[in-house]
Amino acid sequence: MEPITIQLKEESGFERRREPVQLGIPFPPGELASASGLTLVAPDNYQVPFFQAAPLAKWPDGSIRWLKLNFLSDLSPNQTSDFELRQAAYDQQLPPTVLRSELLSDEWLISTGKACFRVPRAGLKWFFSPPSGGELPHEICLTDAENRLCSAKHQQEWQVVESGPACITLST
Repeated sequence: MEPITIQLKEESGFERRREPVQLGIPFPPGELASASGLTLVAPDNYQVPFFQAAPLAKWPDGSIRWLKLNFLSDLSPNQTSDFELRQAAYDQQLPPTVLRSELLSDEWLISTGKACFRVPRAGLKWFFSPPSGGELPHEICLTDAENRLCSAKHQQEWQVVESGPACITLST
């Protein structure tokens, strides 16, 4: 695989620190057999530590058709940065992450190291605990075209479908 340049541009004039980035990259048949052995290199030539790569779709030959990347990035206001996805020169050891998920009896506990989220396994709500303390409830509310509240049935429990150093994904 030839190195792939990923350009990020901060256009809102805000400082971005450890900003989550998620994107997909298509590959032709046979070009990428596995997501392991990939590395993401930042503009100053350092290896991005909190980086995840996972196949989204595969070709009939088993090679990766679409690759999903998750990583954290720092950008200054109005800055443009070029990252490079490439094959790692050696087997890399990922740094420890503070991002954790834990299944309790009836809920998921997600910790980012600075904040916590409680997600009941059944239902369309979650609870956010900021570093300042307290707990803020959140719930998904659906409305129709006339802004009338609709009800939604949660038919399956939430499960962690992806977990790594850059993100945790829950799905039903």
